[in-house]
Amino acid sequence: MSVANGVSISFDYAVSSEAYYDYLRFYIDGVQKAAWSAAVALTPSGVITTGTSGVHEYKWCYTKDGSAASGSDTAWIDNIVIN
Repeated sequence: MSVANGVSISFDYAVSSEAYYDYLRFYIDGVQKAAWSAAVALTPSGVITTGTSGVHEYKWCYTKDGSAASGSDTAWIDNIVIN
């Protein structure tokens, strides 16, 4: 998702995955800002800032190692707020 003039973002996330191998990762402008794995109940991210105004790309990726599955083997994102 690309956003013009966004300087901060917050969102809720949950993860149900194989611990230490499958991750929900969050990136701003191609730089990883956070990663979560294992069983994480719906949790607010807190405010994450870009540091500058302008156009920014926000990306969430769920990555698997392919060796095993655990939990629901997925991640959820909700309540995205960009300021």
